[in-house]
Amino acid sequence: MKRKSLLFLLTFLIAFLFSGCSAMFLDAGNLMSPPGATGTRQEIQNALKTVAGDELNLCYPESGAYRSAIITVSDFTGSRKNDVVAFYYNPETGENVNVAFLTQTDGEKWKVVFQKEKAFSLVDRVSFSDFDGDGVDEILIGWGSPIGQKSDICIYDYSDGKMAEIDLELPYNELAVGDFTGDSSSELLLISLAKTESGGENGETLSVVSPAQASMYDLFGGKIRCLSQIELDPSVIRYSLVTVAEVCSGKTACALDCATVNSRTLTQILYFKNAQEGLSLFPALSEELPNETERSAAYLFSKDVNGDGFLEIPTQYYLPSAYEGYNNEISPLDIVVSWKRFDAENEQLLLVSREIIKGRDGYSVSLPIGWEDKVCIYVGDNMLTLYEWDGVEHGEMIYQIVCADRTELETLYNKYEILYNDGGKYYAVLFGKSSFGMDLPTLKEYFSLIS
Repeated sequence: MKRKSLLFLLTFLIAFLFSGCSAMFLDAGNLMSPPGATGTRQEIQNALKTVAGDELNLCYPESGAYRSAIITVSDFTGSRKNDVVAFYYNPETGENVNVAFLTQTDGEKWKVVFQKEKAFSLVDRVSFSDFDGDGVDEILIGWGSPIGQKSDICIYDYSDGKMAEIDLELPYNELAVGDFTGDSSSELLLISLAKTESGGENGETLSVVSPAQASMYDLFGGKIRCLSQIELDPSVIRYSLVTVAEVCSGKTACALDCATVNSRTLTQILYFKNAQEGLSLFPALSEELPNETERSAAYLFSKDVNGDGFLEIPTQYYLPSAYEGYNNEISPLDIVVSWKRFDAENEQLLLVSREIIKGRDGYSVSLPIGWEDKVCIYVGDNMLTLYEWDGVEHGEMIYQIVCADRTELETLYNKYEILYNDGGKYYAVLFGKSSFGMDLPTLKEYFSLIS
């Protein structure tokens, strides 16, 4: 009987560990009560229970870099030791979120130095940064509700043994933190979408449009102050990715990769120009000129493509079609992109590199600078072909890349050379008679898989 019981238990454990259900049970969001802790973690939880109750009902931040309900990487006291920020629901109602800050006493015991219940049902995100330039990080917490704009944002500043809460009382859709002014302290950007509100008197309904807007704040003398505001593109319906990075030497900016109402993607660059002009937007809003970063690929976001430490912006580039009447934009997943660096001084984008992205087949291939006026392209379901181009019609084939399995490679494409083997999914190339001099070793350097 014991043998059968043991066998059943082992079978159950194996089935559990290798089933899709295991991820659900182990997901942090479902661990409302924390797992058993030992050592320092247990001491922190014991101290937290003095205000949160014995049954810890933890609340996990929804977004940002810190997703734990008990964050142990901060040093808000300046003691050069890790302090703790923790979130939990009201122990009696299980509704409103509470925040607690814990530090260690001289005897190395953990204690709660500040605790407050907020009238919000979730934590949007947490950020640590030095907003007042005193060399010690303040804690920024965004509060919210499950729908719509995030409801509020607070900055917590610990000084002289006391925690001060600075409540901005401002809703937002996205936020960004960075040293945008170059003064060695951080600023806060609050970013909102355009919205329509209803109002009026005597039963009359008025549609009031609040513009899409970015506002920059800093912390001065223990108070928050607005440094600058600027309107953003009103066609944007979602901020897909917000990136804070250097765009050129000494200039930190915020890149907003956005989804628009017409199902396109574009990038807006927010940067601080100077004390007189404040925030600036590139490309500037214009009714006549389109945003040059607008593109069809919803997955294509700003990033550092060449490892130089600067952020590059994707812009769509159109190569001539190899065949008359053929639309190169056959799929929004397949795109030719120019990666460009933002020159803040001259307010322009500078070309860094170009690549052809075959999103449907999961790869990209770099396009040498200078080829753009000399080549044309044909993109098929599992095929990419590059030809010479004389400005009127295509010439000799430079190369053709196909994506195929082993059987197809041995039958349909047996004259092709293997470019890359991705676990049985083969990328193979056939070189044409072009005089451009492309060969397999060079193309392998240009080729890369995309995630």
